[in-house]
Amino acid sequence: MLTLHIDDETLPPGSREVEITPGASTIELSATIANPRLWWPRPHGQQAFYTLRVELNVADEEADCREVRTAVRSIELLRPAHPEGGEYFTLAVNGTRVFCKGGNWVPADMIYADVTPERYRALIQAAADENMNTLRIWGGGLYMDHAFLDICDELGMLVWHDCIFARSKYPGGDPAFLKEVRREVRYVARELSVHPSLAVWCGNNELEWGAWEWGYDRGCAHPDYALFHLELPRIFSAEDPSRPYWPSSPYSPDDTTPNATHIGDQHPWHVSIGVNREEFYAYRGDDSRFPNEGGALGCSVPATLRQFLPEGEQHYLSRSWEYHDNEIAWCANSLMGEEWLQIWLQLDANQLSLEDYAFYSGTLQAEALLEYINNFRRRMWSTSSAIFWMYNDSWPVTLGWTTIDYYLRRKLAYHVVRRAFDPIQAVPVASDGKLRIYGVNDTLAGWEGILQAGMVRYDGADTHEVRLPITLAPNSATLLTELAIPKDARYAPDQALAFSVLWQNGQPVRQNRAMFCRHHEVTWAKPEVHIQRTPQGVAFVSNQYVWGVCLDPNGEQDLPDDMFDLLPGVPYHLPWPADAELPVIARCANLA
Repeated sequence: MLTLHIDDETLPPGSREVEITPGASTIELSATIANPRLWWPRPHGQQAFYTLRVELNVADEEADCREVRTAVRSIELLRPAHPEGGEYFTLAVNGTRVFCKGGNWVPADMIYADVTPERYRALIQAAADENMNTLRIWGGGLYMDHAFLDICDELGMLVWHDCIFARSKYPGGDPAFLKEVRREVRYVARELSVHPSLAVWCGNNELEWGAWEWGYDRGCAHPDYALFHLELPRIFSAEDPSRPYWPSSPYSPDDTTPNATHIGDQHPWHVSIGVNREEFYAYRGDDSRFPNEGGALGCSVPATLRQFLPEGEQHYLSRSWEYHDNEIAWCANSLMGEEWLQIWLQLDANQLSLEDYAFYSGTLQAEALLEYINNFRRRMWSTSSAIFWMYNDSWPVTLGWTTIDYYLRRKLAYHVVRRAFDPIQAVPVASDGKLRIYGVNDTLAGWEGILQAGMVRYDGADTHEVRLPITLAPNSATLLTELAIPKDARYAPDQALAFSVLWQNGQPVRQNRAMFCRHHEVTWAKPEVHIQRTPQGVAFVSNQYVWGVCLDPNGEQDLPDDMFDLLPGVPYHLPWPADAELPVIARCANLA
């Protein structure tokens, strides 16, 4: 007798007489749950679970049993035609579209067996705190286990999971290799299918792109095409049909180049290692449908650098520094970190102290990721994700792509990304002589408040702005207002920036901004900042623009917020213990 129990007292167990033959047997046993409690990804709802217990009884005695925690939810990949050509690419959970915000996950340690559930929880919780709702398991890593996915289930974190094939040539015509792949993928699909957080199975990372543009099919046209377009889809359809399968990332199903922006998913690497290598403002024109890999380099914080660099080598481009550098210099035979500091800030990396290099490098990473996220979020649902490379590190690095480092310290970009991913945000966009403000709401409830937006001079002397009541519709991006950008010299690109502030109950609750020139072109003034106590904590106020207020450049404090800007005359509120001394600004990014 095979019996299925569900941890719901209103549901009788389902059972049936079965005949077990030698070897593996497949037996179907089903039960119906009327009005089930649903599992939702963050921030759309709660995570409800059911415990399933399957018992096999022989002669009225239990011969075997298995108990699993799972959930009820539906997931779809929506790909209707896009009015501008190509297709949309949107995940929907329980019939509700989800904008995917997150980063790429790589193995959490170079020694896989050293990764504990506690380390998983710390990293995934930090991702949730960063307002992420999606992690992409990169195909160059490893298949994740129940410990990882259990935590993602609990925190409402969606998982896009590449099969573990990446950036290489695989012997798709070798019968022995294919036999092992089939066994491995069948086992993984069956074993992990109980996890509601697992949203998408993807065949590989960048193999399709490599075959099109990097010579992976030299001598044999698409040598592994059948594996990813025929073999794996059949396995997932048989073993785990409740979630979509995608053959490669990136992939374009209309036979155009796999990284085409109008269809499928994308890896927008034109910034950092492509044609717009140093120009992160180029993200502003990127209309990718589902960007899930692309990013910017930033230095780890000084406390981390000192933890693994030996004394005498704690400086830029020491032998130990280079050994731990995650830069991809082979893309252009030059050092990206040096280029960005020179081009954007006119700073010579070789002349900077460890502290200065770490601060300014981290600041530029934050700027680039802010541009990446702002651009894609304001395009919701034409674009349906903002997933960057990468979230976590496998070992200590000097210059790397993450927002949290190997030692779990938040890099300078962490809080900038957290605020950019906030479920409620307003994004300023300038083009054609006009400033447009887009309101973004990831929640399933409407939001009402006051929008203050416009252009403000860096010195705070003049402001060209509007104030108006707004309503943000649920789960959408809305053009809230547009205004002409003044043409006089007071608002030239090196004199003024665009800004937006959302107010509620008389308090500023969100702010955002966009700059229009290289940072070294601005005439920066030494900032004057006043810090005062409030009923909820402290408020920072300045009469001029202050870029990158940093309380902890060394990364040694667990702060609720950091690396924030001050807009002229707009208080910036920070939770702070009433019995603690007022916070001290360690430094800011103003080049003064």
